[in-house]
Amino acid sequence: MATNWRNLPCLLLFTVLGIFLSILGVYSQFPATITPDAAMHAEIVESIGHQGFLTTWEPYAENSYTYPPLFHYIVFVLPLEPIDAVRALGIALWLVLPIAMYFLVSTYDNGSKPDKKAGLIAALLIGLVPVFSNVFIYSEFPQLMSMVLLIIEWYFLRTRKITHAGVVVGLIALTHVFFVLVASALYVYYLWLYRTLKVRYVAAPVIVALPWAFAYWNVVLSVLAGTWENTRYNVFQPVFGFWPWQTIKEWLFSAHGITLLLFALALYGWLKVRDRSDERADYALRGMFVFCLVLTVFHVPFTQLKMLDLLALPTVMLAALGLTAVSLKSSWRNLLVAAVLIFLAVGQVQHFIHVRENWFNPEIAPTEELIDAARWLKYYDNSFVRVYVHQASAWGGILSHKIPLYPDITRLETFSPSYKEQLDAQEMIKDALTNDKEIDEYLIQEYGVQYFIVPVELQPKLELLYMNGVWGVYR
Repeated sequence: MATNWRNLPCLLLFTVLGIFLSILGVYSQFPATITPDAAMHAEIVESIGHQGFLTTWEPYAENSYTYPPLFHYIVFVLPLEPIDAVRALGIALWLVLPIAMYFLVSTYDNGSKPDKKAGLIAALLIGLVPVFSNVFIYSEFPQLMSMVLLIIEWYFLRTRKITHAGVVVGLIALTHVFFVLVASALYVYYLWLYRTLKVRYVAAPVIVALPWAFAYWNVVLSVLAGTWENTRYNVFQPVFGFWPWQTIKEWLFSAHGITLLLFALALYGWLKVRDRSDERADYALRGMFVFCLVLTVFHVPFTQLKMLDLLALPTVMLAALGLTAVSLKSSWRNLLVAAVLIFLAVGQVQHFIHVRENWFNPEIAPTEELIDAARWLKYYDNSFVRVYVHQASAWGGILSHKIPLYPDITRLETFSPSYKEQLDAQEMIKDALTNDKEIDEYLIQEYGVQYFIVPVELQPKLELLYMNGVWGVYR
């Protein structure tokens, strides 16, 4: 089994994996996703076009902006419409992830030399973890980007390119609020492990992250004041403590979680494999697995499902190392690896189909008819004006190239009084349409609403421009 990435068989495997992931990626992202995240990221890209250096959510809302924007600035320079550029970069990250994983796991020494076979297996496995693929399916692309960067940071740390790793920590700080904590902890651990601390090791991440330091300071102040919306939102999430067994079983062992097979292989790798190149560094991998597992079973609401997402990385790494350590003849071991990969690949396809069909929520994701109505409005009038969209408002706005009354900005902000009033206006108009009442003309004038995308069954008292039997465009 050729395991050097330069060899033709290895390149062929990466090509097949790339095609497989691309098909699943396009299937899950087009014509729209099951969450508003992709549309929200496209809104940020639109805001960059209006502001340059982001400080607010205008023109969508009068609200301060603190969300790390590196992903969005990269998207901004792509020669595509914002929503298409967002998805294109997301798919590209999805394809880069196995390559990064290959190089990281190839640094582990399972015997007399670095284990490139384990690296290849890990690369193939990372695209087949259902619970991790949810990060991609949900269009959580900055998180995906930060996890790719985390793997690169880890590779640099293991190869003792510490300054390079520090730069990557800074890039993660510009990409995702939560994963910069993970990246920083890993960085500090390796500095302690190598018993080294130089000025450039501290300066590298600080200098790179400096452009966004003011935003992190504002986030810290908002968290301490209890006004950060993510803090307030998580009050309603599952309580601090152990998840019920049924929930744990679904996330860790079901066909839509880590999967029982991969989890068992990871446990085998955890027990069986030692990194002979540096036994002290071995604790980073094992420690991350245990830490993420504990904080998945013992749920901390403020992390939402981030620890479960992160758990997929050490799980795949340990599973790959475990598979290469199985006491079998080479031919039988290769057959076992092939069987595991085929089983997980079939499960991954089924997972993508299951999510698309069964996890769809029309309140936040557009139906085909809503997509049709929004696109019609874009071609009818491409001006960037305010629109009221009855459901999946962020998507309706992006697809129609309009400013939705409810832009669904991320909860990783402190919602301003004016934005909360804007949300109230959306609800008042929605209530009026649902209950066949007159829409308050003041709201229309105050927010400059020029178009309405509303289910035709509500029969709004507005001028009809277009209908497709389910949704209508009005003014």
